[in-house]
Amino acid sequence: MAAALALTSNPQAMAALAAAFGPALPSNTTYTPVAVNDPAVTNLVFTTNYDEANDGKFSVPGAAGAVSMKDVLAQPDPAAFIDQHLSFGSKTIPGLLCVFVPGLNTPEAESERRLENQYSPVMGGRRMAHLHMGSDGDQGDVDFIVDPALVSVLQSPALAAAGIAPAIRNEGGVTYARLNAGQRDRAEAVLVSAGLIETEIMTSVKALLQMRLEGPGGPGKLDLLLYSRGSIDGGAAIEGWIADYTKRHGPTLGEAAAEAEARKLLRDNVLVETFGNANRHFPDGPQYIHWSAFNDPLTKDAGSTATNPNGGGKDALYMHYDGVFQGFDAHNLGAVGAAAMQLSLELNGVSSSRQLYAAKQAGKAIATPTTDQLKARIKQTKGTDWLWNPAVAMTGVTL
Repeated sequence: MAAALALTSNPQAMAALAAAFGPALPSNTTYTPVAVNDPAVTNLVFTTNYDEANDGKFSVPGAAGAVSMKDVLAQPDPAAFIDQHLSFGSKTIPGLLCVFVPGLNTPEAESERRLENQYSPVMGGRRMAHLHMGSDGDQGDVDFIVDPALVSVLQSPALAAAGIAPAIRNEGGVTYARLNAGQRDRAEAVLVSAGLIETEIMTSVKALLQMRLEGPGGPGKLDLLLYSRGSIDGGAAIEGWIADYTKRHGPTLGEAAAEAEARKLLRDNVLVETFGNANRHFPDGPQYIHWSAFNDPLTKDAGSTATNPNGGGKDALYMHYDGVFQGFDAHNLGAVGAAAMQLSLELNGVSSSRQLYAAKQAGKAIATPTTDQLKARIKQTKGTDWLWNPAVAMTGVTL
């Protein structure tokens, strides 16, 4: 949040970073067709040499590669196509489409593996499609020329705290800034949060909303699961769809009425669940459940919580729990978040997040798992196998 403010408050720094770095793909990006067993996706699945080229595309069960939103929307019934051919897990709710958007720094194959082998099974086999968040990490470092007057802004404490302060050097009287490969995804997230770029994942989520809420046979029920950075791009996409709907229907309905209709469509049909959110700009409209550990450093610093609910969306339900592990592994969906979500449903006697939200709206008290209950579930679901840094995360932790 502070990093986005630092950029938006300095137009020149904003322009320099946005011009030098954004979602554009390298000129040597290639696409290779993949043979698949499912005839429904034949000729639609491609692998690519840069993970960012998978941004906003659907992973394919049982195959390497991804399918574009454009090809999905070309199907006679896109929602049924996603559910039948591009979704993982077996626990379905008739008439409901569920789509998961992951976080940063995770290539498509690994993100898909985590969803298929841990997130979905731990969530009781919850069926969901994987709409990928492309990673720039495999593109290496990026250098760009900057005005020397911008150096202090680009190396401000706010950008440094966000991990995106570039290295600065001077060669031949020219000032260069460098973002290393590990900073690139974080920089793109800040640019999205500042409203400076639109990513392919944002475009795809907006298309998904339009398809589900306005397409043939609609409106239909949609669950959006937004993990970590997915909450930034996903929240911006929802806001973008509201603005687009208002613009398209405003001339006939009136701007205020069109916007109200868009928000009602969201409220009646869309549940947004965030996991370890890093956003305080969730537009009113959808039903929201914000899941996060109370010791999740990212959500504490940049997200919407019960103690800092501004921007969390009207009538949001906040579900907080002990992250058990240290540092960013308290943010880890595979290690603890998925287990906490499923355990919470069971403790409240409901079988779905929609039922949990309805119970809260009906005034029922909502239970959250104790630390001991959560530790037992983590042990049962082998959450420690999914830690990012076991040596650090397990410090002082006994399961």
